[in-house]
Amino acid sequence: MTAGPMEESVRFVCTPSDRLVLDMVAASDAQEMGSRPSLSATLRRLIRDEARRRGVVIDVEVSEAQAS
Repeated sequence: MTAGPMEESVRFVCTPSDRLVLDMVAASDAQEMGSRPSLSATLRRLIRDEARRRGVVIDVEVSEAQAS
C-alpha cells in the first residue's frame, strides 16, 4: 500500500478507557520509534495492521495531478 497525501480527517467517539488504551499504545509506539506520541500515527498503523490481518489490499498511487 502506497501512502498518499494526508488530506482526510476522521472524527470518532470513544470511551475514556478506550482513550487511555490508545494513549498508552501511542506512547509505546513512540518509545519504540524514538519519537513523540502521535494518536494519528498510531491510528493509521492500527488501521493498516487490521487491513493486513483481514487480507484487505489497496494499492493507491496518487499523482500530483490527482492530488490537486
